[in-house]
Amino acid sequence: MLINEHALNHIGTWHSHHQMNLDQPSGGDVSAMVNGMKEGEVNSFLLVIGNVSKNGTSAKAYSFSLQNKNYRYI
Repeated sequence: MLINEHALNHIGTWHSHHQMNLDQPSGGDVSAMVNGMKEGEVNSFLLVIGNVSKNGTSAKAYSFSLQNKNYRYI
């Protein structure tokens, strides 16, 4: 039901940006999101990037739109 009614078939993909010091989507992340949205026929998607470092933790959310193939920080 979650897959058919809400497109909740993608829980997440773990990978590290720690050596890049990146707290926003990389080019690879953007491509993966757009391709996944097309494949899943989903018009919008939320990506959350979490970081853990010696100085603390953070989580940032980004809203992706298939219409403009871009994202925005929310």
